[in-house]
Amino acid sequence: MTTVAVPGADSRRAERVFYGGMAALVTVLVFLGFGPTYYLRPLFRPERALSRILHVHGFVFTVWVVLFVVQAALVSVRRVDLHRRLGVAAAAWAALMIPVGAAAALSVAAAATGPLALELRRFLAVQAFDLGVFATLVAAGIALRRDTQSHKRLLLLATVGLLPPAVARLPFPPDLPGGIVTIFLLCWLAVLPLVGFDLRTRGRIHRATLWGGLLLLASIPARFLLAGSDAWLRFADWLMARVG
Repeated sequence: MTTVAVPGADSRRAERVFYGGMAALVTVLVFLGFGPTYYLRPLFRPERALSRILHVHGFVFTVWVVLFVVQAALVSVRRVDLHRRLGVAAAAWAALMIPVGAAAALSVAAAATGPLALELRRFLAVQAFDLGVFATLVAAGIALRRDTQSHKRLLLLATVGLLPPAVARLPFPPDLPGGIVTIFLLCWLAVLPLVGFDLRTRGRIHRATLWGGLLLLASIPARFLLAGSDAWLRFADWLMARVG
């Protein structure tokens, strides 16, 4: 494959445009997905109040998206010094997201009754993978923070990994082939612009894009296989007995 040579100034400009565009895409998808059920809930569902833990969950995960946008903007305007300082807070915030996300998922599952209760207990496996993949990619991004190119890609992929709950709330037809699995695959299409960016600016796929993208892709069948297992359901029943 022929390597594409991009002058330094053009490369930096391309990065600013690309990461700024991806930050905008994430923001739009999150707002469109959660607008009716969270951000604009008083307009769409004023009769149904959210529980406290779901409010906390929505706030904490929204702040992550805001941090992602702000961090991309700081790099774009060459305020790397502020980017690094805010990165310390962002790392702590990412750590906070794991227990908050788990608590919200357990709260919803524990409150469910009838057939929905069984479905949500199985779905806890999917949510556990969501948090695990996010934590893995963020931890890798922090560990490689001095490797700027890997750091940027891993944090972008970690944020892409949070998109399925938002995208699942978009108005898809009820008979969507593949159901929730298709939703995950559609979300992972957001990795393709990163692959294209790598090929255009580097002539090859960056290793962080490759391994991070493979982790996202491989986690799809893994999470649903686990969710469908009797072993997971027994574990979820055990967990719910202690939560309740």
